[in-house]
Amino acid sequence: MDLDDVDAPADEQPVSRLLRLAAAIEDWKYCVCKIECGAFVQDANHVGDIQLNLSNASGTWPVHIRPIWFGNMITFIDEHNVIDSEREKTLKNLFVEFGYVYVPHRILRKQYPRTDYRTWFERFFSW
Repeated sequence: MDLDDVDAPADEQPVSRLLRLAAAIEDWKYCVCKIECGAFVQDANHVGDIQLNLSNASGTWPVHIRPIWFGNMITFIDEHNVIDSEREKTLKNLFVEFGYVYVPHRILRKQYPRTDYRTWFERFFSW
């Protein structure tokens, strides 16, 4: 898949879809701590940020869900490895249900082919 060629759906505003996704996650019994959009991320590549608190044996940790402005892609940022394969599969199914293309971090960690960004993550999902 060429991430540079993933198109955005024309029928819905990105922030509206982010808020609908957050509501679905809330119904899904995950704790949605906050949703950041608008001025907070005005210079970022992503539409907003949904922060979840998820726990594992080591404690409770933030996981961030990020869709981007252009294209139709979404990923999550899990610095403490709270998302196991079952949780990832469930999140991926939810993302697909809302019309997103889920991009796993194993792809986003790869080197971006041009020199303006180091990784695919930096190209699409960072500040």
